[in-house]
Amino acid sequence: MNCTIGEKDKKYGKLFWDSSLDIQKTGGANAMRKKEQKLVITFHTTADAMAMEDACRKQAMQGRLIPVPKEISAGCGLAWCADLEIREDLKYLMQQAGICGQGIYECMV
Repeated sequence: MNCTIGEKDKKYGKLFWDSSLDIQKTGGANAMRKKEQKLVITFHTTADAMAMEDACRKQAMQGRLIPVPKEISAGCGLAWCADLEIREDLKYLMQQAGICGQGIYECMV
């Protein structure tokens, strides 16, 4: 939903709905991801989660930070999500970078 300020409303700062600017949210960045079995690594601290993101980016390893799935209980609320096939690579990366993980899980995300 897009709101714009109309010419006559600019002086009062009123917002109104302009349907001509509405964008259909069925694709692109707003599309829902298909749930798949993924590797989920949880952390005790947000600093460890951010360090994981940084280390993976530097090594061009795929994955992303996500909120911890509700089926898992974890300390900081952030988790690293990646494909199952790179489990050992991620464990090695964490060891080399000194990143302390809380747990490693496989779940639908």
